[in-house]
Amino acid sequence: MPGRAGCELTDSVGLADAIPPPGNAGPARPADTPPAAARAAGALDDAVAGAAAATVQTADRPARRPAALGAWAAAPGRPVAAVTGDGGFGQYAAELTTAVKYGIPVKHVLLDNHSLGKIGKEQLAAGFPVWHTSLHNPDWAAYARLCGATGIKASRLDQLEEAMTWLFAADDPAMLHIEQDPELV
Repeated sequence: MPGRAGCELTDSVGLADAIPPPGNAGPARPADTPPAAARAAGALDDAVAGAAAATVQTADRPARRPAALGAWAAAPGRPVAAVTGDGGFGQYAAELTTAVKYGIPVKHVLLDNHSLGKIGKEQLAAGFPVWHTSLHNPDWAAYARLCGATGIKASRLDQLEEAMTWLFAADDPAMLHIEQDPELV
């Protein structure tokens, strides 16, 4: 499933005006982020930017799940969504249990390409073959349910819109596990 589809649907469920974290286009806010949002993000720290609605995780800035919890604490009445890759989320997977324990209704979109995608791209850019970046992941939606959160999975593009609707309708912490083809990302 192409990664861009998730970004467009995130906008359609009410996060179109989210302020991206400073200095990070990331998967939820592509390079075409509106100039006003980019300027605002440049003036805010990660917690405040996340509290505005969205926080993004990439391989070079992996602490987005914890930042989403902090964003909720800073503005508990505002929706907070974390968009992460599978490699980065794997480092902070236990943070989901914190969200469940304290009833923090962060919505989490996990883009799973079964690899450390950014690392692989850096290897290729440096003229090296991709080496040891593949991951053996669990079913992250099942993991979310085991932790006590809502867990939803989308493996095909035709499942994505309904899955995003379920994600943002959940009253508790919720995760949408989106399977992606690493060759298309």
